[in-house]
Amino acid sequence: LMKILVTGSTGQLAGKIRELSGMTNELKFIFASKDKLDITKTSELHRFFSSERIDILINCAAYTDVDGAEAAYYQANKVNNLAVREISGLSEDYEFIFVHISTDAVFDGSKGRPYREKDKTSPLGAYGKSKSDGEVSIMKNNCRSIIIRTSWLYSNLGSNFVKNILNLAQEKESLEVVDDQLGSPTSASDLSKAIMHMIRSKMFIEASSKKEIFHFCNSGVCSWYELAKEIVKIKNLD
Repeated sequence: LMKILVTGSTGQLAGKIRELSGMTNELKFIFASKDKLDITKTSELHRFFSSERIDILINCAAYTDVDGAEAAYYQANKVNNLAVREISGLSEDYEFIFVHISTDAVFDGSKGRPYREKDKTSPLGAYGKSKSDGEVSIMKNNCRSIIIRTSWLYSNLGSNFVKNILNLAQEKESLEVVDDQLGSPTSASDLSKAIMHMIRSKMFIEASSKKEIFHFCNSGVCSWYELAKEIVKIKNLD
């Protein structure tokens, strides 16, 4: 029986993994929120891994407030980089595979077409930098790891753009949304299915030994403005 720890359990991706976790008998899941396991505290990590022998850690814990990270870089870096560095070191010591969720924000967006896994990172803002530094911290360690970069996650859980627009559209007469940022909105449900498929695949151990990076998003592209318009249209909001 493989034992899997999922951090950041109050977020939307971990929530979707939890929904799928009951459908399999060969995997045992432990879901940890910040209250149960604060990944920024080394002593808590040591205590947890000493008492629970896990095979895989799926790190969904992150500081995700993109604008807030500009003013609170210390906090963003603490969660998205320093804690990730610590976990990757402990992954070696406690012999578990580290699956880390990252973001398209590690790129500057100037390529003009979809990014590939081997493309050079060049984040523009504080959030992207903290996530990019976290990836570098993993790559510098000898742990078995997989990094999954995704973009514009949405679901009916946690906080995300789709839920924000739905709430604002019901409160306000008009909305202003930027149209100069393009991306691929990605269902957290689809990403969770991909992760479950990946950790059960025969290639998983080999991929983690090679420290593979994977990109996962849904197909199609739009601006935040086009996405907001579509949300309002689907929900028949005035």
